[in-house]
Amino acid sequence: MKKKNILVMTLSLALVAVVAIGATLAYFVSTTEKVENAFSASDGLAIDLNEHNYIQNTNQLGTDEVKANTYKDIYPNKAVPKDPFVSVDAVPTTGADIFVIISGVDDNLMSLNIDTANWTKITAEDGTNGVYKYSKSVKATGDLTPVFSKVTFANYSEKPASIPSISLYAYGIQSEGMSGSDTTAALALTALNAKAGTNFTLA
Repeated sequence: MKKKNILVMTLSLALVAVVAIGATLAYFVSTTEKVENAFSASDGLAIDLNEHNYIQNTNQLGTDEVKANTYKDIYPNKAVPKDPFVSVDAVPTTGADIFVIISGVDDNLMSLNIDTANWTKITAEDGTNGVYKYSKSVKATGDLTPVFSKVTFANYSEKPASIPSISLYAYGIQSEGMSGSDTTAALALTALNAKAGTNFTLA
């Protein structure tokens, strides 16, 4: 009888010990509500390049936006209006650097009144042909100042065998967030050379 009581007491003590150990392993915890971080991509970049339609009989520009014009009856010293401009239809929060490449100009035959206050040539080649950068990062949509507004022909003494066409392409790229050693000018030059079939180099 004494042995049974001793056994019962031992088991009871063992049970108490287990409960006590279990209590000491209860960690201090606290749970919060979920916190969500919302991310959204910046709006994209969209540009277009146009000029206003040329009216031959008045030697003036109209109000329609076109991709090309044809100029007839060119003679020495004649000046004709031409106003290629970039339209920015969507712009990211980084802003955008805008570039235009001009090719096909024969500087012995014609001259362009480049708007140097707003467009800076960034390529090394002499003459008019090359890549031009808009003077500042563009932060809003709208039409930029035309790259030039007039073409004036030289005082040539003999009729040229042919008058070359002037070609332009525009390129836009975000102003910030370039990777590594990339620059907006270098990326623009590569893309525009490929488009125009030229081999211009940075100044």
